[in-house]
Amino acid sequence: NQAFTITAKDFAGGHSGETINDGKSNAIKALSLALRRVAQAGVSYVLASITGGAAANAIPSEASAVIVVDDVNAGETVKKAVGEEQAEIAEVYGEVEKNAHFLVESADVPAQTFSADDTKNLVSLLNILHCGVFAMNQLLPKLPDLSANIGTIRTEGDHVAIQYFPRASADARLRELMAILPVYAELTGCDIELASPEPAWTENPHSKLVPLVADVYKEEAGKEARIEAMHGGLETGYFFSMNPKLDIISVGPTTHDIHSADESVELDTVALLTRIVAKTLGKLNN
Repeated sequence: NQAFTITAKDFAGGHSGETINDGKSNAIKALSLALRRVAQAGVSYVLASITGGAAANAIPSEASAVIVVDDVNAGETVKKAVGEEQAEIAEVYGEVEKNAHFLVESADVPAQTFSADDTKNLVSLLNILHCGVFAMNQLLPKLPDLSANIGTIRTEGDHVAIQYFPRASADARLRELMAILPVYAELTGCDIELASPEPAWTENPHSKLVPLVADVYKEEAGKEARIEAMHGGLETGYFFSMNPKLDIISVGPTTHDIHSADESVELDTVALLTRIVAKTLGKLNN
């Protein structure tokens, strides 16, 4: 026997809501496609471990798997198959994933592995779990209406744990997707635990708070406010679910590359936001 570590590295990553429609790949998904290609190349292998991602709500930028093969001469076939998947990703994702690549390295043969059936089922599950946008909003063309992301995968003893994170702009959309997820589990012999969904928070076209805050923003910042609906879960959704008559908006400082290694915040905008909130509260009180 011999073992290899296959690693998907330097994928763009980022926030699984804010940047889900930017045409990115997903390192865990890409790794699963590479593993499937290795099997299609005729290499018989079993998984020893697989890991990737940093958080459920982030698009993973790296993932790796250790496989064990019976054929001691299979190394070149494995490398060729993984190389073909890298070429495919470059063709599909083009300029979006400029740095994404795979590494195939020799590894120590582990004492324990998963069975051939479990290996096949896990790779199949990862292949069929959709990552990215399912549907765009019909009223707000730039806003995804339903999306999902494989955020993390971890080998924990004798099982593998996967965090799959769907997002939707309406509760009914989310319920529809959650209803079919157990089918994926049944078909691949996996167990599934459905967490309590965060309530959706829909845009209010008649909001009185939006124009008020926009005016305050212009007074403080000296320019027009950018008002957008976003594809992300917020605490405000819980307030809305308890009282849909509430007029709610969400404001925040200027951030970049959220949930990636390059995440940053413009500190000056934090001070600006503080002034805007204080001035808005003063006007609401009058």
